[in-house]
Amino acid sequence: MLQRALFAGSVAIIGFDPSSIVVLACVVGAGMGWAFVYVEALTLAQRLAGDDVMSRVFGVMESTMMASQAAGALAVPLLIAAFSPTGAITACGVAFGLVVAGAAPTLIRADRLVPSRLRQLQALRRVPMFGPLSAPVLERPDHRVVGGQD
Repeated sequence: MLQRALFAGSVAIIGFDPSSIVVLACVVGAGMGWAFVYVEALTLAQRLAGDDVMSRVFGVMESTMMASQAAGALAVPLLIAAFSPTGAITACGVAFGLVVAGAAPTLIRADRLVPSRLRQLQALRRVPMFGPLSAPVLERPDHRVVGGQD
């Protein structure tokens, strides 16, 4: 959640103080925030989607990102005409912050693991054979190594 706030806040602050050093710091902050958000989105998708739909989920995610970038590019002239260049940047940062605040409860629920599943994952981590596996691989819901299922 903090990563999304870092991204949204960094974008919004550029509009309030467009001096070179502030813009540089905000672009670095926004880039760091975006990198974390992107990795988090991919990890969450891997955690929640099964093998049978994984490629479709990633296809929808990438398509949605491209469509939102296209919509944003089309909205830029309208925002600049309505708010000025710095006002448009601030409006985008504030709008993204509002989207994050609205989606926060759903994202937090999706990121939490059920306590019984958490205990299963801790048990798997203690088995040396599963030690090298990454967290997304272990957290996938379709694994059949836990509980003796075939």
